[in-house]
Amino acid sequence: MQVFVFAFSAFHIDHMVHLQTMATCWSPFALLGLDVALERRSLPALVLLGASFTMTMLCGIYFGVFLSIVIVAYAVIAWIVQLHRFSAKRLIELATTGVVCVALVSPVLIHYFDFASAYGAYPDSGHELSNSSLPVSSLIQAPQWLALWGKSAIATSDPGRFGNAFSGVGVLVLVLCGCVAGRGSANHRAIATLAILALLCFLLALGPTVELHSSEPIAFLSSLPLPRKLWLTISAVRWPMRIFMYSVLCAAVISGLGATWMMGMIAHRWRIPVGFLAMALIVAELTPSPSFSRLSATISDPVRMSDAYSFLLRESDRGGIAELPSRMDSGIATPYAARYAYASAGHLRRVVAFHGSLFPPLLDSLRQATYELPAMNAFALMRNSGVTRIVIHKDLMSADSSAFLIDALRHDGATIVFESRQSAVLAVMR
Repeated sequence: MQVFVFAFSAFHIDHMVHLQTMATCWSPFALLGLDVALERRSLPALVLLGASFTMTMLCGIYFGVFLSIVIVAYAVIAWIVQLHRFSAKRLIELATTGVVCVALVSPVLIHYFDFASAYGAYPDSGHELSNSSLPVSSLIQAPQWLALWGKSAIATSDPGRFGNAFSGVGVLVLVLCGCVAGRGSANHRAIATLAILALLCFLLALGPTVELHSSEPIAFLSSLPLPRKLWLTISAVRWPMRIFMYSVLCAAVISGLGATWMMGMIAHRWRIPVGFLAMALIVAELTPSPSFSRLSATISDPVRMSDAYSFLLRESDRGGIAELPSRMDSGIATPYAARYAYASAGHLRRVVAFHGSLFPPLLDSLRQATYELPAMNAFALMRNSGVTRIVIHKDLMSADSSAFLIDALRHDGATIVFESRQSAVLAVMR
């Protein structure tokens, strides 16, 4: 049950589009290894902790940062509530494991530090961080894509919002049962540790400004020195709400303990049907509506997105590539930047396409140049910066616009090396 609640929670599914959130799959193993290592000296537990943490960092640095915070918080809370007895030897073993893990991922981390030292921190203000934080109301508002709750009065009015922390009535009841079961039982310290950690992660997910709804800050709560202010000092984290995933993980474990306690409180002959009904309720609450799958997008092979990519893959030239159109009529560039960056995974060429909050100067100037083409100065900048191919996607623009671009670029000195009804590739000669 714990695995189902964690894997299929509304918050988890809601963030499925962000692939880095899938890196949380290693976190349960990391916390298991940590708990065993805190309890007794165990080399396999330290290996499990280190391997899970390393895999998390390699799968997503984002959640590597979150997991680092969670591991330290779990150890401190476990010592405070006396789930485990504090030991200097255990602390040294954990610190050594952390040093080894950092050393293993240092070939990857060094590039992040190089980028930060060269271009500075991400320019995220408290307001921008708040837009990617968890609103308090999301705890009681269900996402619209849930089959059972999506059309109810508690459904959110913003179908595109990612901050849906609604757990469902079934999971909430089991969590409460788990907390009740912990009082006076052998698991009371473990449940207390998980509950405090879940609360801490929730507070961190609120971001630097506590908001009741999106863009509706609660003034007196925002002024409190809560731990969520941490994100103002860690510039690499732009979505504080994602650490709520660890609140979901803690709630999933507590709900499993609650289900065990509930089953022990009823007569033996009723345990199977009651357990089946409880699981059926949770499944029903977390089941997406049919429209959730109908609206899903099918992603093709990167090379098959355009016949120009097949040509770029097989030709001998290995220079940089600029693609047009580079932004929509409204000025938004993200859809095209994401498309071209994804396509580069197929033809393995450098592209003038980047999605993020901070652009290196050269890449930013090239990005701006794509907006100005076929201006001669923009063309010259690309030519002098290593761009050897300009791809015109005819199927993404009007016939007149594509014909005008091709003629103008040819006038600037480019030559057509590939052309079809769908696209055209022009060579930029140095």
